[in-house]
Amino acid sequence: MSGLRSLLQDNPSLLAIRVPRPETVALPRAIRAIKPNGEGAVSQEPIEDVQARLAAAARAGDLGSVARRDLRRIPQALFAAPNALVKDDEVLGAALAEVDRRGQRSAIADLVRQYVEHFDGGDAGLRTLAAWLRERVDRFDWPWRERSQRLRFFEPAFAPQNLAALTLRATEPPRRVLASEGLDALSLTGGLGARAFSLACAYVEGLSGAASIEPQARLLDWARGERPYEMAKQWPEFVCAMLLPWRTADPPEEHRRKISDALVAYAGDPRSRGRASWSLVEDDVQAIFRSWLARATVLQFLDVVGEVARDDQWRYRRAFWTSYLHDRLIEDAWVAFGSRATPYARRMQDRLGERGRLYGSVEPGTGRSPDQSALLVRIGDLLIVDWSHNGRYNVWRPGQGGRPRLYEDRYNASDLDAAPLRESHTGSPGYHWQQRLAEIIRRDTKATVDWRRWRPER
Repeated sequence: MSGLRSLLQDNPSLLAIRVPRPETVALPRAIRAIKPNGEGAVSQEPIEDVQARLAAAARAGDLGSVARRDLRRIPQALFAAPNALVKDDEVLGAALAEVDRRGQRSAIADLVRQYVEHFDGGDAGLRTLAAWLRERVDRFDWPWRERSQRLRFFEPAFAPQNLAALTLRATEPPRRVLASEGLDALSLTGGLGARAFSLACAYVEGLSGAASIEPQARLLDWARGERPYEMAKQWPEFVCAMLLPWRTADPPEEHRRKISDALVAYAGDPRSRGRASWSLVEDDVQAIFRSWLARATVLQFLDVVGEVARDDQWRYRRAFWTSYLHDRLIEDAWVAFGSRATPYARRMQDRLGERGRLYGSVEPGTGRSPDQSALLVRIGDLLIVDWSHNGRYNVWRPGQGGRPRLYEDRYNASDLDAAPLRESHTGSPGYHWQQRLAEIIRRDTKATVDWRRWRPER
């Protein structure tokens, strides 16, 4: 990480390049797959059969006698499962010597693509290939020679971090930058592209607050292709890069929504059950995103209920919960809307463009009017259910029976109004109930808010 940080801070010359038109890789690859005599595609003989013949001939020192169709598949045979020849030093040396003897630029280009696709800086065979390529690409006047010198492209210890630094600092879109360096859409998620992305994520994870906004925006563009998110193996690293810079501050609303949309589009709402991708992310990292979702949930609750509740009741409730929300003390939240409020909630979520599940509903006929809704809030180990209108607030401490679960789609109203501690919202103008509930929260969780912030806006 220190290497990448130094590159980003001290090497502007790395970026002093013009981003050329991306190389067309897919078309030449398709053309090479056509036989010169027009008979169609190259034989689809299983690669393991080709690997066996190449290995036997290499060990016998007789690769030159192998059929040309097998020799053309040396680049593929070096890395393809199940018998990657790159793992055998003797066979690898003989195979590279044969490619050298034939002197074909197309074969060297194919080996470059294998290097990009199967990059693993810790693999001895790949390091051997990299050193071999570093010498051979200098023979031709083509982009790989310049990349080798400028990016140290064929030095496994430097290539990924140089690509990461270039992509984070450039002004062109990340995928265009990478395509101009030989990593097209087909190879972007291969070994070298993935390693560069991982290093970029690690760098951004170490930033804080506003300094992370532009790098995060570039990571979002880098990860997004034809699908919302394409760097599947780097998902936990990507989530850390998106969330950990905001441990102690909230991002601007528009930026928060971009991150939230990307995370939910790929992995769904982490509060839903059965989200396998989220299970790969550490709980403390998930907690940051859950707090963002809780914020959206609470604000939606306050706005929606404000449409159907009396202002003289609701403005005190809004001020109280907003004060805890703005101090980042609400760790989780969920809403059960009454039937009258649900249409407002649906329209508001559509208007704001929020993704994910933001609310459940109160089952009709279970003891509440259609106007009433309930806010479920977790602060520390306390669960508080606050009913709208003339409803009471309910407090469950850890281990107390009947504690409702967050994130349910439907709730029986009686289950949300059965806590061991239930109190009314009496004396709002004098902050009576607010002081009682705030003291419960302080005593059980140490979370405090200045009481003057409970004052409603005039």
